[in-house]
Amino acid sequence: MARKQSDYLAALLADEPAETDAGAPPAPPIPERSRGTTLLNRETALARVTSGEVRQVTQLLLDPTRVRIWPGNARSYKHLTEDGCRELIDSIIAEGGQKVPAVVRRVDGDPAHDFEVIAGTRRHWSISWLRAHSYPEMQFVAQVASLDDEAAFRLADLENRARKDVSDLERARNYADALNTHYGNHLTRMAERLKVSKGWLSKMVKVAQIPDTVIAAFASPADVQLKPAYALAQALDDKAATKAIQGAARELAREQTARRDRGAAP
Repeated sequence: MARKQSDYLAALLADEPAETDAGAPPAPPIPERSRGTTLLNRETALARVTSGEVRQVTQLLLDPTRVRIWPGNARSYKHLTEDGCRELIDSIIAEGGQKVPAVVRRVDGDPAHDFEVIAGTRRHWSISWLRAHSYPEMQFVAQVASLDDEAAFRLADLENRARKDVSDLERARNYADALNTHYGNHLTRMAERLKVSKGWLSKMVKVAQIPDTVIAAFASPADVQLKPAYALAQALDDKAATKAIQGAARELAREQTARRDRGAAP
């Protein structure tokens, strides 16, 4: 695997060649004629890091079993599948490994895990799948970040917001949890921090209130789309309508179960 930008920066800041967690070979010796320039670059790089202009980025090659998934992420890890991750899996195989690092942070007090994934859930799942299916040498490439929970939520949201395989319902419930956990139920503040429309965010939080008994009427939670789901959530504000909606939902849920059972039968 090619040496990473962080390795070159580390080499500029240290007298000894940088090492990586992957045990990558040290950088080749610096020719004498360029040593003066390298020392100048080292001083310049150090000054830029000290001033805060540049941050050192540490990338690690990790065993995915030692990395857990942060529960504040909207994506449902248990619903990831080989078919859903097939394109990413094929890309990792073709490129000889994961090229785009995930973002993780260190965890304390968990003897089973050293890190948790903030952004890169599909990459973690895909590497785990590959290690279990003929590619045991595959390692999970991650960039370590120091983030509080609110910053972690915003980072995960930025990665997931444009993903089509994260359903509106998953996002809605993730936003509702974050509104309470990170923003003290202040919708305006949350919208400002996420740089989204307050009206749109309000609709998402409203959709999160649809009970599981009604969601069960859908073939899949992925079928719960914002526009019709928001109208449904509004209708549930009417007590009379709620009774009728829940009754219809129970009947539809029974039909969904019966169809699944027929499909599973030999």
